[in-house]
Amino acid sequence: MRKGDPRLLIRNDYSNGYPDRKLNGTGLHYLIFLKNLTELSLDKQFLGDNASVLGNLISLVKLSLKDTFLTERSIVLFGNLTNLEELNLSYNNIGTGTRHLASLVQLRTLNLTDNSINDEAFSHLVGLRNLENLRCLGICYCELTPRSIPNIVTFVQTSKVKEFSIKPVFSSRRERQKKINEENSALTYDSDREYREIIRKRLIWWERQVVWEQEDVRTLLEQLPQGFPIEIYSDKGSLTNPGHSSSGGSNCCEVS
Repeated sequence: MRKGDPRLLIRNDYSNGYPDRKLNGTGLHYLIFLKNLTELSLDKQFLGDNASVLGNLISLVKLSLKDTFLTERSIVLFGNLTNLEELNLSYNNIGTGTRHLASLVQLRTLNLTDNSINDEAFSHLVGLRNLENLRCLGICYCELTPRSIPNIVTFVQTSKVKEFSIKPVFSSRRERQKKINEENSALTYDSDREYREIIRKRLIWWERQVVWEQEDVRTLLEQLPQGFPIEIYSDKGSLTNPGHSSSGGSNCCEVS
């Protein structure tokens, strides 16, 4: 951040086990008067579709909306943010809404971790390959199946992205079922409405996990340029592209 640029960061956490509503829909609308705001972080706020008003903050260079209950409708106006260089939309439910980001010509880093990116949604995300400045893309914990292999290869071969973090799953089938059973049990015994909402979100996350077979991962890696920085998880663990060390470079799923 350049010296003197205005920035606003509203912090939140679940340290006590429950979300703290610090910013409601009315308060969010007041932000549109901050015309010169260049950096905004509203992580873990209950924004939902109210977040669409942020599309009016056209001076923004860095925007983080991690875990703010966004949907596709929430970002319909984000295409106006053509000065954005860093965008973190991780842990939401955007799905096919990535098509609204195709006009962000200055974008360098995009984090879409855990965002209901399934095969259909990725077909829209491929449209981002025309963003000349995009260098780091993270879509970890997504819902992609091996049917997306051709689209993944096309994206890698035609985009400017230098770091691509894609992890369809990180667990075995047995571990996934164990987590689903645990969350269902928690829903049965916990009566707090807001905490049950958090549990339901975690349960949906576990239910939608897709476990790639090791053969599927190898099929993808064989079609990518050798050494391209990508890490894929299969049912037997992670595999990286030959010539690339997973410990080097940045992880686009962890960029804030």
